[in-house]
Amino acid sequence: MSVSLPKHRNERPRNERPRRARLLPLVLRLAVAGAALPLVATIAPEAAHAQAGKKPPAKDPKLAEAKQLFDQATEAYANGRYEDAVRDWEKSYELSGRALIFESIANAYERLGEKKKAREALAKWRDAAPPEEHEQLDAKLKALDERIAAADAAEKKRKEDEEKKRKQDDGAAKAEREARESTRSTRLILAISAGGAGVLAVGAGVALGVVGSGQRPDSSVCTKAGQQTLCPTSARDAIEGSSTLVLAGDITWIAGAVLIAAGGALFFTLPSADPPAAQGGEKAGGPAKKEARARPPERWISIAPVAGTSGGGVGIVGTF
Repeated sequence: MSVSLPKHRNERPRNERPRRARLLPLVLRLAVAGAALPLVATIAPEAAHAQAGKKPPAKDPKLAEAKQLFDQATEAYANGRYEDAVRDWEKSYELSGRALIFESIANAYERLGEKKKAREALAKWRDAAPPEEHEQLDAKLKALDERIAAADAAEKKRKEDEEKKRKQDDGAAKAEREARESTRSTRLILAISAGGAGVLAVGAGVALGVVGSGQRPDSSVCTKAGQQTLCPTSARDAIEGSSTLVLAGDITWIAGAVLIAAGGALFFTLPSADPPAAQGGEKAGGPAKKEARARPPERWISIAPVAGTSGGGVGIVGTF
C-alpha cells in the first residue's frame, strides 16, 4: 500500500484514518486484557496442573500444626497457664522455625519469674529481629539484666545471712556441748570420789564392828542378880569399849553406804555426752532439735533412810 505525503500542513494522507479512531480500539483491548489478568493468574496454574494431570500443591502439615500449637499457647497464656504456654510455643518453633515466637516465650518466662530464661529467649529473638526493632529489644534486655543482677544480689545476701545464722547456731551448740561435758566430768569425779570414799567407810565400819565384837568379854564373867547384871570392873570397861567400837563401826559403814549411794546417784544421772535427736523435727537444727538439746535427760534418783523392826538402812529409788 502506498502512502502519499501531504502537500499541505492540514492535508492528511488519503489512506490514513483519524488518530482518535485508531486509538479507541487499542484502549478497549488494553482494558479488557487488564480486567482479565487476575482471572488468568488464578486459572492459569490450575489449568497448567490440570493439563499436567496434577493437583495444586497442598499446605505444609508442619506449619498447620505449628499454628495450632501457637494458638493453644496463646490461650494458655491468657488463662495464666504460663508453663503450658512455654511448652506449646517451643513446640511451635521447632515445627515452624519462626523466631518471633521467642518473644512470646520470653513474656511467659517473665510471668513465671524465670528472668534468666526470659532473657535467653528474648536474646534469640533479638538476633533474628529486623534492625528497626533492635533498639527497643536492647532496652528490654538491659532492663532484664538489671533485674537479674538485683535478684542475684538478694539471693547472695540471703545465703550469707543463712550461713551466718548457721555459724551462730553451731557456736551456741558447741558452747552448750562444752558446758555439758564440763558438768559431766565434774559430776563423774564427784561420783567416783563419793563411791570410793563410801567403799572405804563401809570397810572401816565393818572392821571396827569386828574388832569391837572381838574385844567384848565372855558373858560368863557377869552374873545376874534379879533384874540386874553384875560384872567385874575390868569386864565392865572392856564391854563399854567394845560397844563403843561396834557403834563407831555401825556409824562408819552406814555413812559409807550413804556415800556409795550418793556416788551411784551422781553416776547414773550424768548428762548424756550428746543430746538425743529430736523426734518430729522438721529438719536438722530445727526448733524441735534445739528444744531437745536444751532439755536435760529425764533421769532422776532419790535416796531416803529406811527403818524397820530388824534394823535400818538407806533406800534408793529412781529412773534411768
